[in-house]
Amino acid sequence: TSSPTPLVVPTTAKPTPSPTAAKAVLVLEPDGLAYTTGSSTKLLSFGATSTDVTSVVDTIRGPGSFTPLPDCGQGARSSYTAKGLQLLFDGKKWVGWSLNTKPPILSTVDGQRVGMTWAALKKLRPKVMRNNESLGYEFFESDAAINGFLDGGTDTSKVTLLYAGETCFAR
Repeated sequence: TSSPTPLVVPTTAKPTPSPTAAKAVLVLEPDGLAYTTGSSTKLLSFGATSTDVTSVVDTIRGPGSFTPLPDCGQGARSSYTAKGLQLLFDGKKWVGWSLNTKPPILSTVDGQRVGMTWAALKKLRPKVMRNNESLGYEFFESDAAINGFLDGGTDTSKVTLLYAGETCFAR
């Protein structure tokens, strides 16, 4: 057996350059987060270091905080949360994100966001499927990596959480 990955709560060192809060916008991506600054768009992909990702998020959403998550099914993790955007780390490696309803609202390039109805999501992504599992109504696409939860099972039910990459949900 291999020893578990040690839980590392990253330092607050900040890489340069980083976006300026007044001009930057975060965009949800299936493989990370994109951010725009003026006419430039950069992708922060899963696997990036914690300081690279938290620096950008801090600049755009404001400062967040780390929480150790020693009981994730895949091993100890830590999370960094800033205004409803939670980043999940395996040591110092970024492995996933989730977003709940706290503003400012973020979305994908095509408009998938927390707060939209199931009917609007189905129109936007016709292949999306929904089921009622141990955590409630969850939606997913077999060929997409952004999934989430709904507050019910009707067309007017709203998206309450989006996620991509690794998660630490107790099922």
